[in-house]
Amino acid sequence: FRRLVAREDSLAQAKSALQWRAKVFCQPRHASATVRLPETFAKFESSMSTSRSATIRRKWRAAEREHGLIQAEFITPEPRDLPAHLARLEAIEGSGWKGRSGTALAADRRMRAFVARVAGACAESGTLVLAFLRIGGCDAACRLILRQGSTWFEIKIGYDEQFARFSPGVLLMHETLREACRSGIGSYAFLGLREGWQDHWPHMVITDYRLATYPFSASGGFALAADGAQALASFVRRLRR
Repeated sequence: FRRLVAREDSLAQAKSALQWRAKVFCQPRHASATVRLPETFAKFESSMSTSRSATIRRKWRAAEREHGLIQAEFITPEPRDLPAHLARLEAIEGSGWKGRSGTALAADRRMRAFVARVAGACAESGTLVLAFLRIGGCDAACRLILRQGSTWFEIKIGYDEQFARFSPGVLLMHETLREACRSGIGSYAFLGLREGWQDHWPHMVITDYRLATYPFSASGGFALAADGAQALASFVRRLRR
């Protein structure tokens, strides 16, 4: 398990149960943020830092003064309309640093195919949400979100750098949390890695773990050797870069 979310006591029990049967590796890997949402957005906003709320309002007003109307769009697409919406998201995401660094969907065929496949399946079940922020009639930011139960999971985000000084990603995130409350969503999971801009909103930090078990057997030994070689090769590649 590369990103297993579990309590430390549960992990300790698993390691104890397996200690005579397998070699167990368990280590914390990533920290991600999750926002818990109350019944109303007004109640949520009252829990925010006054200075953070004021910053969001100031940037919104500044963008309106310079560019005109700001609109947040939330779309639960029909499968037949999905390609056009994904193309719109890819154009926003690829317009800035992600495009230059080669990490945008348009530059990563494997990730692009994966996101399209997952988005297609969720569009079929009605659990896909696409969020867009338009500033002065232009797309400025986007989010691709999957719904599972009462949680929204953030999969992909992006913004157009020509609007960077207005923090369009932050503005859209604030409106996305507003829409989540309106839709009866109880939590919003950022996934990815925790980042400083997420501090605009009160959140909890969740740590995930890498858990690997190798049985005391020939196949377990081979698997350990193969994974060790792969990890070493990855480390060497990072050093070279």
